[in-house]
Amino acid sequence: MYAYAPRLLLGYGAFEKATAKEHHVDERLKALAETKAAAIVNCEFCCDIASSIAREAGITEAQPACASALPRER
Repeated sequence: MYAYAPRLLLGYGAFEKATAKEHHVDERLKALAETKAAAIVNCEFCCDIASSIAREAGITEAQPACASALPRER
């Protein structure tokens, strides 16, 4: 998609960068949400990246990272 609309990729990148700067939610909670989303879509690549981000945010191996142990949405 982005090969056909490279400006769309630039816009999406700017959107991602802007939302990443927001600090209204605790970084650890954001990392857990990212790992849960990766697990829901069952994307191994996304799980790998999200797990790395979670470790950087201070989430330990004892805490659920990219696994079904995280609570399902209500």
